[in-house]
Amino acid sequence: MKKLPLFVVVFVCALFVNTASAQNPPEQARNFQIDATHTGSISVAGLTPPLTQKWVVNFGSPISYPLIADGRVFVTVKNASGQGTTLFALNAANGSTLWSSNLGGTFFWSGSCYENGRVFALNGDGLLRAFDAATGAVVWSRLLPGQFSFSSMPTVREGVIYTGGAGSGGTAYAVNANTGAVIWTQSVANGGNSSPAVTSDGVYVSYACPNVYKLDPATGALIWHFAPGCSGGGGKTPALYNNRLYVRDSTGTIHDSFNGSVIGNFVAKNTPAFSGSRGFFLNGPNFFGSFGTLEARDVDTNVVLWSFAGDGSLQSAVLVVNDYVYVGSASGRLYAVNAATGQQVWTTIAGTSIPYVDEHNVSQPVTSFAAGEGLLVVPTSTTLVAYDRDNVPPTLTWGNQTPAANAFGWNNTPVNLPFTIADNSGVATSNPQSPLHFTSEGANQTQNVTVTDNAGNSATFTSPAVNIDFTLPVVTASANPSTAPKRPHSVSVTISGSATDALSGIGSASFNVVDEYGVAQPSGSVTVQPNGSYSFTLSLPATKQGNDKNGHLYTIVVTALDRAGNSTSATTTLTIN
Repeated sequence: MKKLPLFVVVFVCALFVNTASAQNPPEQARNFQIDATHTGSISVAGLTPPLTQKWVVNFGSPISYPLIADGRVFVTVKNASGQGTTLFALNAANGSTLWSSNLGGTFFWSGSCYENGRVFALNGDGLLRAFDAATGAVVWSRLLPGQFSFSSMPTVREGVIYTGGAGSGGTAYAVNANTGAVIWTQSVANGGNSSPAVTSDGVYVSYACPNVYKLDPATGALIWHFAPGCSGGGGKTPALYNNRLYVRDSTGTIHDSFNGSVIGNFVAKNTPAFSGSRGFFLNGPNFFGSFGTLEARDVDTNVVLWSFAGDGSLQSAVLVVNDYVYVGSASGRLYAVNAATGQQVWTTIAGTSIPYVDEHNVSQPVTSFAAGEGLLVVPTSTTLVAYDRDNVPPTLTWGNQTPAANAFGWNNTPVNLPFTIADNSGVATSNPQSPLHFTSEGANQTQNVTVTDNAGNSATFTSPAVNIDFTLPVVTASANPSTAPKRPHSVSVTISGSATDALSGIGSASFNVVDEYGVAQPSGSVTVQPNGSYSFTLSLPATKQGNDKNGHLYTIVVTALDRAGNSTSATTTLTIN
């Protein structure tokens, strides 16, 4: 056979790797527990708590683990009537149903996985189908041979689907994702409940006791088998991380992935999740109705680094997104915990209950969490809830200024203006804080408030206008004539002058008159012209002949009030000889 030049071989390999990478974006959840090794960990750009609810879909029945890919969310849901489940494709933007397909089956169980524009769904009878992810059209359908009971969630990796079946012994399967052709089968000790963990060099499955297998991905040939000398029905999904295989049975064992030897132990209610140098385990009994405590362990030493009990009823799947660990409780509360410290950073009520991951109950699909393409998706007992990062800035509501402005909209004292802020994730900073202080005079004064929430969203708000005038108006007054002779009748005098205010303007003016004995005379209002001038005529009584040897004095006081309430008076006099 003619050999290819080395550079051609390298080019072809590089092309294959680049193509596979392009077909499988890193932010997708394509298998149970996110990926083909079930690490339960993913990096999703911008998806850090606090989160905000994006949409909710109420199916009214138990819901599987979600898949998230190419703008869609895929779940299987227990049929409300009749047996079997239904596969739903939802719009990731709003949760609306794009298409659905009844998967049928003897049981209420089903599992799914996703790759390269196709979603693969397996029902409890072993009918495996490939659906076009965009349209829901069936691309191919294959009834897996040799078994009649299927409860192993399928895992897809690089064009091959791996799963298991039971009923007559057990069988592990590898199926061509493009055609549906069975590539190989391998006998195992029972074949249910354990979703394979798959890498380029091994297919890992674990069943009761536990019986643990590593199979060749290409041929199904046995690489190693950990056999404790017993067997039984069912299994649990293993997780592969840092060359360690985490297997759960009545107790948890950690196996060297190269030879299957036991190198440690752990306790977890469901498949643990891993990120960095830490593993995250919900420590508690492996049965429905019991609760656990979330623990972080060092992967190398298995030492417990921290623990988190939540509300005391933690039972859900564990998922790590961007160095935050998510876990849920029977009360419906969802928690986000800092992966490094175990400190709670966010919590919300997702629904009535966030269920236990029950891998041994074929009366409903197996549930779990998923994240990808900007979303965290959480199944509750009957609803599917999607969260995304809080990208909504805070809102601000202005209160009433103190003291209240007068009828003209002005104050003549300093003003405080309170405000309140609302935000889903909570307020981190407010600059300045409430209330705003207005201490200088001026018309239409405003201040800006910049508010930032705990998710980093900021908004700037401009206050309502505040008008303050501290300065007194300027008033002048003069009498014409200022001196008049005694007469037997009243004396007429014209009072004129100006009343001006440079800021708020003159609001009103008035006058009053008293004689030298303090006796009040007629008083009234003054009309001030736009230019500030005013003029009015008074008729004052004259004194009787001979009674007042030194004359009679009237004092006329003109008072101007500006629109802010500041007042100034000017005085003029009239003497009657």
